[in-house]
Amino acid sequence: MKIQVLDQIANIADSMLDNGKLFLDLNRQDALEFSRVLSQLSEINNIRDEAALSLTFPYSEKNKAIADFVRNHNLTGKKYEPIAVLVQEGAIVHRLNYLQFTGANDETEQFEAQLERGPGHWLHDANRLLLKDIPFAEFELTFDALLNNWQENSRYENAIDNAGYYWPLVNYGGWLRKDAVMPEDLRPWFHVLALLEKGFCEIGWNFRTPFYETEFGQRLICYLLSENLLEVPEVLALRKFKATAQSVTVDIDPSATGQHIIFSAVQYDPSAGYNASNGRYYATGIFTFSSALELTHAGPPGPLIVTLERVAVDGTRQVLDQYELNTDAPAFIQTHTVVLQAEDVQMAYGDYVHVTCLAFTQMIVTGYFDGFAQKAYLERGMVINPASLISGELTLLDLYKAASHLCAGKTFTDWERQTVWLYAPNKTDIFTDTGVQGFFKDENIVDITDIVLPRSELVTLERTNKKRYLVLQFADSSDEHIKKIEEGRSFPIYSKVVDRGNQYEEGFEYSKNPLFQATVNKALAKFPVVPPFIVPNNEVDIPHCSDNDNGSISYKIGFRVLYCAGYQRQRTDTGEVRRWRIVTTGNNSTGMQNVPYAFQVPNARIGPDPGAVPVQRLIYGDDDGRDLYTMAYKQELIDRLYSVRAGFKALVDAYNYKQLSFRDLYKLHYNGRTFLARLLEINARRTCTDGPAEIVLRPTIWGGDLCAEKETVKYQPETCPNYPEINISINVAADTITATAQDAAINDPIITDVWEYSTDGGSTWSNYTEGQAISGFPEVTFRRTVSFDAEKGDCSQVVTKTAVFETVCDNTADIVLSYDPSKNGITATADGTFNSPIASDVWSAEIDHGSAQTYTPGSEVNGFTHVKFTRTVSFANSCEASTVEKEYEVQGDQCNNAPELELVEVADCVYDVQVSGSTSSAICMSFIEVSNNDGAKWLAWDGYPIKGEAGKKVRATFQFCDSCPPIYIEKDCPFI
Repeated sequence: MKIQVLDQIANIADSMLDNGKLFLDLNRQDALEFSRVLSQLSEINNIRDEAALSLTFPYSEKNKAIADFVRNHNLTGKKYEPIAVLVQEGAIVHRLNYLQFTGANDETEQFEAQLERGPGHWLHDANRLLLKDIPFAEFELTFDALLNNWQENSRYENAIDNAGYYWPLVNYGGWLRKDAVMPEDLRPWFHVLALLEKGFCEIGWNFRTPFYETEFGQRLICYLLSENLLEVPEVLALRKFKATAQSVTVDIDPSATGQHIIFSAVQYDPSAGYNASNGRYYATGIFTFSSALELTHAGPPGPLIVTLERVAVDGTRQVLDQYELNTDAPAFIQTHTVVLQAEDVQMAYGDYVHVTCLAFTQMIVTGYFDGFAQKAYLERGMVINPASLISGELTLLDLYKAASHLCAGKTFTDWERQTVWLYAPNKTDIFTDTGVQGFFKDENIVDITDIVLPRSELVTLERTNKKRYLVLQFADSSDEHIKKIEEGRSFPIYSKVVDRGNQYEEGFEYSKNPLFQATVNKALAKFPVVPPFIVPNNEVDIPHCSDNDNGSISYKIGFRVLYCAGYQRQRTDTGEVRRWRIVTTGNNSTGMQNVPYAFQVPNARIGPDPGAVPVQRLIYGDDDGRDLYTMAYKQELIDRLYSVRAGFKALVDAYNYKQLSFRDLYKLHYNGRTFLARLLEINARRTCTDGPAEIVLRPTIWGGDLCAEKETVKYQPETCPNYPEINISINVAADTITATAQDAAINDPIITDVWEYSTDGGSTWSNYTEGQAISGFPEVTFRRTVSFDAEKGDCSQVVTKTAVFETVCDNTADIVLSYDPSKNGITATADGTFNSPIASDVWSAEIDHGSAQTYTPGSEVNGFTHVKFTRTVSFANSCEASTVEKEYEVQGDQCNNAPELELVEVADCVYDVQVSGSTSSAICMSFIEVSNNDGAKWLAWDGYPIKGEAGKKVRATFQFCDSCPPIYIEKDCPFI
C-alpha cells in the first residue's frame, strides 16, 4: 500500500522524493482496515460508500517533516486541516482522498491519522454546495412569461434544456387581491431532477436516476423557498434608491395642492423604480423612506407645507411625514431645513411615494430623497434568478436524501465515469413507465464459492432491534390544513403502515422524509368573488400551503413536493370547465380556462370533456398500488421476510474489495448446499495482509421467481383481543410524571394488572402504583402486564410507554438586537416563550471574535465590527436548558457618531444650548429647534440663551456628510 501526498509540503529534501513524488513512510504492520455496508447507501441521515479505521505510521524524518508542516500551516482554530492524498493498493485506488492527523504517541513513536473524504468526493462536495448557488436561467415575472412557463416547462426532460422550474397555481394562505390572482401571488417550484442534475454538474459529477427519469419523476417539483422570502438579500438589493436635487425651483401653487419636488439626479436605483421626470418611486414591499431638504426663498412670508406622501393605485393618499409652518409663525425665516422620515410603509403594485411642497412664495430646494426595502415582494416585471430565493441553508446532499427517501433509494457511485446513480431497490412499474431498472440486478449471477472459507459461517437474525410496524411518511407538518386533517388520526396523512409480522418486537419504527412535508389539494372558490366578473364553476382544485388559519399570506410553510400535471383544463363532474382570473397587464385581468395544475392527490377531472381524474399519486400509501410503497418499498420488504444474515470469512483482495457489488446476485455452494444471496456488508478487509475479511449475505429468492400474486406481509389477528393502554400526564410546574390506565379497548375481564416503572431505559424496574407522581426524572418508562379471562382461555398483554419530560417543555429563549447605525451601538434584550420556572438566565458577549465576557441585557456595546451574544436559560424542573445565539456584523463603513446636546446654565434658570460629544463623520448640517408647549409646535432657535420653563423642549438634528444616517436628540429644558 502507498499513500502519496498531493499537497505541496515545504522543506522536503529531494532525497525524500520518489521520482518527484512524496509518499508517507509506512511499515508492513501499518495496515488499513476498510469496510462497505449496503444499508449505508440508503441511510437518510448518514449516506456512506466506504469507511476506513484509523491509521498509524512511524516517526521517520520524512513523516516528521510532513507533520511539522501540518502543525505550522494547517491549523484552523483547534483542528489541523487535512492534507490531500492518493491511497493506492497495487493498481487499486481507494476513494478516501484526505489524511487527517489526529495525534502522536511518543512512547511507540507513531503518528495517528484518519483517512476521510475531501473535495472531489461527491459526498463531500454535495454537502457544501448550496442549492441557491445552482445556476438557473433568469426569469422575468410577467404574465406572458408565466404563460409560456405553464405551457412548456411542466416536465423536465434532461435531453431538452428547459427551465427546471415551474410556477404552479397554489394557495399560500392569502392573496394580494380579491378579484383576481396577480403574478406576484405565484412562486417558483423546482423540478427535483433539474436540481439534482444541475447540482451534480456544478460539483463536477454526472447524475443518473432511472426512477426520476420516468415521466412521473420528470414531473416532480419541489418548494424550497426561504421562510425569509421577503428578505432575500438579492431582492432587497434591487429595492434601494437615492435621488438628489440641487437648487431646484418650486413655484407658487395656486391650486393649493402642492407641487412635486423633482429630484432629477439619480444616484442609484437598480430596479428603476424611481421616475426622475415626476419624482415618484414605484415599488412593492415594506419600505423606509427619508428626505432631507434645505429650502430658501426671497419672497413674502406665507404658509409652508412639505409632505412625504404615499399614493395608492386607486388614488387614495396617505401622509407619511410632514413639515408645516403656518402664516402666524413669529418668523418666516429665509432658510428652512426639513427632514422627513417614514418606516414600515407598505407598497402594493401601482402605489408610489413622492415629496410635495406647498408654498405661496417661490422656493429653491436642495436635498435628497431615498429609500430602501425592509421586506420586498416579488414584483411584476422584475428579472430574477429563482434559485436565489431558495432557503440559504439547504445543500445538494439535503435534497439528495429527500429524493432518495421518496424512492427507497440506493446509491451506486461509478468512479470511472464520475457518475452518481440513484435507484429504487428493484425493477418496478411507475405509472406509464414499466420495467424501470432498479438497484438490484438479477440478470447475472456471480459465483463467490472460491473465496469463501469453509466452516466460517455465523448466522444471525436480521430483525434484531427492529419494531414490528414500519411507518413510511412525509416530514412532520407545520401546515394548518394538514393539522386539521390529522386531528384524531392514528397516523399521518399519506403515510403507509407496514406490518412486518409478529416475529418482530411490538412497536413502531418511523421512517420520515427528511425534507418534504405533505400537501393537500382543495377546491378554491375564490376568483372572482366581486362583480362584474362572477361566473359559475369558479372552483379550481389547487394545492394549499399555509402557516395560519386567518387568511394571511404564508411564508413559513415548510418544504414541499408535488406532481406537476401541467397546464390543464379542469372540469366539473358534469364536464363543465372550471375557471379563474389572473391580472395580465396593468390592472386588467382575464378569465382562464386552463390551470397550471399540481398535486399529491388530485381531486379534479382534467382533459377533454368529460375529463378524468389523473391516476398519478405522490404518497407513501395506501391507494390501491398507486403509491410509493408499491412502486419502491414493497418488494425489498418482502425479501426481508428472509430475515437471516449469514456471515462468512472470505479471501477478499484489493481487486475483489472494489469489484464485489451490492447490486449483483451471488451464488454460494457451502457445506453441501447451494443458495442465492444478496451482499450486505464487507467488513475488516485489511491491507498488507493475507488475513480473511468478513462478508455478510442475506439469502434471497431469485427475482424471476417472485410472482405478482405472491401474498405480501399481512396483519395477523391477535388471539387475545384486548388492548390495554397507558395514559401519561406530565406536570411542568410540579416536575412530575404520572401514568394511568386506559381500558377502552379491553373486551374481557381482567385477572391481574401489574404496574412497573423504570428510570434507566428499562435496565431495572420498580413497582408502581397507578396514578403515583414520579418527580425529578427526564424520562420514565412504564410497563403494564395485564392478564385476562378470554374466550379461548387465559391470555395476557404487556404494554410499555415512555414519558419524556422534554416533550411538554415549551421553552424558547430568544434575543432581540437593536442596532443604532449612527453611533455603531448595539443592545441585546431578552425575549422568548417559557412554560417552566426559570432557575438561571446567563448572558455573555464575544466582541470582534474575542473571548466571551459577562453581558448585562440592555447595556450598549459600541465600537465593534462583529459581536455574538449568547444566552442560556436553565429551568427549575426536568426541562433541558435553552440556549440561543445572535450575531451581528457591521456592513460597510462604521458610523461612530455620538453628538450630545447640552443645556449649560449661564444665569439663574437661563441656559445656553451647546453641542458636545464625539463623531467619526463630518457634520454637514445641524439644526436646533425650541418648543414652548411640550413639542406641539417647534420654532427655529435664534441662538440666544433660553429660560427654563414648564413645557419647554429643545431638539437638534445632525446631518452628516457621508452615508451615515442622521441623528435626532431631544431634551427637556430644566426649570425650578
